[in-house]
Amino acid sequence: MGNLTTEEMKWKPNGEMWTKNFSTYKPPLLSDLPEKFNLKFFEHENQETESTAQTIRQVVRFLRVLWHRRIVVMGTLALCGMLGGLYYATAARIYEAESQLLIVDTSRENSPTSMTGSRSDIAAMATYEKLVSSPLVLQSAA
Repeated sequence: MGNLTTEEMKWKPNGEMWTKNFSTYKPPLLSDLPEKFNLKFFEHENQETESTAQTIRQVVRFLRVLWHRRIVVMGTLALCGMLGGLYYATAARIYEAESQLLIVDTSRENSPTSMTGSRSDIAAMATYEKLVSSPLVLQSAA
């Protein structure tokens, strides 16, 4: 928008615009305002402020209209929900990802390694086996 309103336009000698992208954009500053700046507010025809009672009446009237049209409102919401569900079910997935988390028990970090084959060691072995045989690790090792 600054390109069209208050930006200082600079041109190269060959006629090409120098300030045509954001790297050369000079945003308008407060000092760029003219000395005389007239501002006029539009006046409303009805300048009376609404009272709290009028506001409450308008809210009650709106709720009454919603109540009388509840079938249309609920039908529209149901239709939008069904269309959204249909879109969700049939739209092609743009991004899908899988991840796995390796949790290492550090509470036994200082204890000597044992080959006793406890239950936690067997579970960890399956995790390490899956990690080492993953395509990314095998590709990096080759």
